[in-house]
Amino acid sequence: MSAGQFDLAAHNASDYATSVGPATLAFELCAVLYPGDGTREGKALRVKQQYMLCSASLQDILTRFAERAGGRPNWADLASKVAIQMNDTHPTLAAPELMRLLIDTHGMSYDAAWAITSKAVAYTNHTVMPEALEKWPLELLEELLPRHVELIKQIDARFIATVKKQYSGMAPEALAATLSKMVILENYEHPEAAEKKAVAAAEKEEEAAAPLVSAPPAMVRMANLCVIAGHSVNGVAAIHSEIVKADVFNDFYKLWPHKFQNKVRVLVRESWRRCVLSSPLADQRRHPPPLAGAVQPRPLRGHHAAPGQRRLGGRSGPAGRPGQARRRPRAAGAVGCRQARQQGGPGGLHQGADGRDGEPRRDVGHPGEAHPRVQAPAAQHPGHCLPLQADEGHDPRTARCLRAPRLHGGR
Repeated sequence: MSAGQFDLAAHNASDYATSVGPATLAFELCAVLYPGDGTREGKALRVKQQYMLCSASLQDILTRFAERAGGRPNWADLASKVAIQMNDTHPTLAAPELMRLLIDTHGMSYDAAWAITSKAVAYTNHTVMPEALEKWPLELLEELLPRHVELIKQIDARFIATVKKQYSGMAPEALAATLSKMVILENYEHPEAAEKKAVAAAEKEEEAAAPLVSAPPAMVRMANLCVIAGHSVNGVAAIHSEIVKADVFNDFYKLWPHKFQNKVRVLVRESWRRCVLSSPLADQRRHPPPLAGAVQPRPLRGHHAAPGQRRLGGRSGPAGRPGQARRRPRAAGAVGCRQARQQGGPGGLHQGADGRDGEPRRDVGHPGEAHPRVQAPAAQHPGHCLPLQADEGHDPRTARCLRAPRLHGGR
């Protein structure tokens, strides 16, 4: 444990919980990611983990943006340089955290911070089950993140005003039903609305005398916050995105149809291949120029070296003449290709240490004679895989790929 994680003064004062508080908190946050949230403690730990990851990422993004601008960033350009994708509802706190950083740390107004945030963040939905969309008790967030709750309440109040202005001709009952599904804060009345309701109840004695009914706890709908704050909302498949528009966020789709898109998360191999091959550097990637002084690969067995070219891999000294190709030791019981041809005729069979008796031999071992399935000599494809095609009447599934030998330094 480092000195920064241990408070010696608190430990000497017998406040042992405080003395190891930072180390204990760090262990709790990093031990298990997203533990069970069946208890209030579990919910609190998950919120802390989500906020830690969101805040660390955003602070790093803003710091790098400022450094690249020479310490004098133009924050209005942030949305054109940075994309913050909220992958499901776990990183929803990124939206109010970005607002907090821009307002409290960088001194921006609410409107300017919201203009940047609503262009920089986007939301990807991964589930269409309403019960799987995260909701957190409002009182829990007020305890852990009071400043973020202030911003969330302000975002929700301004959104309600936008909806009322957009649907000004809608009947009050229908508008109330629509808002009940779209607001961020569920089972919560903003101070202005609560004051108006209290005044109306005071004017009617029968309503004032009505017995009080305990209201369900107020909840923060993280998915609704994502849709309101993000500049785009997408599913991960065509049918999924249609369900998102027609069912899960249908009221939001009617209000902002331009926000909803579809993004397929599977990388299509052929599309990626065409993109890579269309690059101006694709030809250089496929056929890079030879390096100065590089050792060229030796020819495949069965192909003579060019005139005046010494075959690599030779040995010098008592064991052999310079330039003489080394012979690989043959396993015990193995039958050479020439002997196999004498025993089994053309394309004879071999019986070697690998135990594949009766299988047509596929290696090339005759000087000056190319393999019947080799399409091009090794000189045209140095160091590359040479495709083989099946013989006439041969099962194409048994065709093999013959690779050039590895480079040797001539030892």
